[in-house]
Amino acid sequence: MKTHFTLTLFFIGVLFLATESKAASATEEYALSERCGKRAEEFYREAKKEADRASRIWFYENHYSRTLNRCFAVEISRSFAENKSDTAKSYWVVTYSLFDMNDHKQFAEYDGTEHWGIEEKMACEVKGVSCRSKKEWDNLVKVYMQD
Repeated sequence: MKTHFTLTLFFIGVLFLATESKAASATEEYALSERCGKRAEEFYREAKKEADRASRIWFYENHYSRTLNRCFAVEISRSFAENKSDTAKSYWVVTYSLFDMNDHKQFAEYDGTEHWGIEEKMACEVKGVSCRSKKEWDNLVKVYMQD
């Protein structure tokens, strides 16, 4: 009976420590995510000023990857290329860039044009791997931007 009681206490203690550890790691993960957001905000503050001067639509999305223990950001830039002689030939220039916010290295880039919502000319690469579409780029980048 004493052994059964001792084992029960042992398992309750292990369960308590595991729960305590999980709560601490959730708090730590939140802090890392917050720090990631601040790091990205600082990094893009100057870029935003340049984007405003160039009349581009510009924004970014950051993400702390707990799997990779890194802070990443996707920068999205859109600008309108107007064809004044034939407005039907005007198009959007779209660029997506993935950066590691810890060392400011670029991991991926997608450059394309959109005409009436249809993807046209483009170049795409994720860590040295070429891709053929925006959808393929999204799938390759998902590793960095989702957990």
